[in-house]
Amino acid sequence: MPTGMHQYLVIAMDQNDAQALQRRLAARQAHLDGATTAHGEKRLLMGGAILSSDPAAAATADSNPTMVGSALLFQAESEDQVRQWIEADPYVCKDVWGDIKILPFKVAVL
Repeated sequence: MPTGMHQYLVIAMDQNDAQALQRRLAARQAHLDGATTAHGEKRLLMGGAILSSDPAAAATADSNPTMVGSALLFQAESEDQVRQWIEADPYVCKDVWGDIKILPFKVAVL
């Protein structure tokens, strides 16, 4: 990790209105394209969707879990820098994410 760089965990929960999943799916490709670029630039270390329920439990049920938010791990100089990146994300611009938390984080490799 370059000197002066810090890690931040972002927990971004989707809006909870009836059209939230539809907006997410419409903005998804642009979001993934941006994430791929950020990962290539070593800004985004990892990310993924938060699901509505346990997929193992859903395997025996009639419904599958849906995406209800995102978890992302960034490497940046500051929390403000991460906030700028998040504010430019298609999920923010297209009103997918509602509650967003940016938390200082320290990766521990076990």
